[in-house]
Amino acid sequence: MRTICATIISFALLSGSALSAAGQSDPLARPAIPSAACGSSTIEPGQHSGTMEIAGVDRIWELAVPPIHDGQTPLPLVVALHGGGEFSSSERVLALAEEEGFVAVAPRDAYQDFWMMWDPQLPGYDLSLDNPDIALVDALIDQLGEELCLDLARVYATGFCVGGGGALVLGCVLDERLAAVAPVSSAVDLGETCNTERPVPVLAVHGSGDTTAPFEGGVAPADWFLDTVLKDGSRVRDSAWGRWMMTTLVPMSTPDDFTAIAVRYGCQPEAVVEPLGNAEHYAWACPEGVAVELVAHDGEHSWNSDTDGRTTEQLIWDFFEQHPMPE
Repeated sequence: MRTICATIISFALLSGSALSAAGQSDPLARPAIPSAACGSSTIEPGQHSGTMEIAGVDRIWELAVPPIHDGQTPLPLVVALHGGGEFSSSERVLALAEEEGFVAVAPRDAYQDFWMMWDPQLPGYDLSLDNPDIALVDALIDQLGEELCLDLARVYATGFCVGGGGALVLGCVLDERLAAVAPVSSAVDLGETCNTERPVPVLAVHGSGDTTAPFEGGVAPADWFLDTVLKDGSRVRDSAWGRWMMTTLVPMSTPDDFTAIAVRYGCQPEAVVEPLGNAEHYAWACPEGVAVELVAHDGEHSWNSDTDGRTTEQLIWDFFEQHPMPE
């Protein structure tokens, strides 16, 4: 589905080291912020499901609690937003959570057809807490913190395709709650509407052969978009929302989009590009505590890539580990 979708090279990302970029503090030394349930949580490790009513709609999510959750030791939380018409990307994050020792939660469906775009008559994202998708994630962080022993200094969001766009929106709106975000196969600069108090570190993963969310910019032909994405019966077909998506969604290339984000965050406008296995790793020189990075692999519009011997979800988790909330 179409997505709305000094030189500081993170040597942490390139090498998998526990240290962040040279000259910065060890992120593992950042003290945890225990959630309310630490010391009292009785949630057993394993796979769980839950529901919550938001804006009159029962929202369903899947939850992975790793074996090391003992109710006493705060664990990171990763929110995973699936792409259009698929859930496999979220399932991969849920599976990695059990291996790596973090908690993962994956909502099943957006309020409308696309994450963070809940009113088909509004052309674009709604970056407000009234947005039912944003309200859901905000409430989930609260509820899970009351049920599980979480580290509120290490809460993250990722997503594929339309979910990747959703993760970028969350980084703009929930910047006081999310330590970092990682969109996959989704490149969009939200511009001045992304008015954060704190620049949220971002890692993008994108295929250089992606023609659904074109790496080189531009939009897919309108007839393809209507037939493939806004199918007959879609709530957004021929709406202001749909027309906006077809004409303005990906005007710039993926590197240009993230250059714009980097500049807005106070980083240098020129990225340093280094090989990373079958990919290229872009890193912008940024102020202390800020990171903007892009991994451009040689694949198409897919979550499934093998970059430098790591899966997409592992690449993202390695980045998240380097970027807790600043003290």
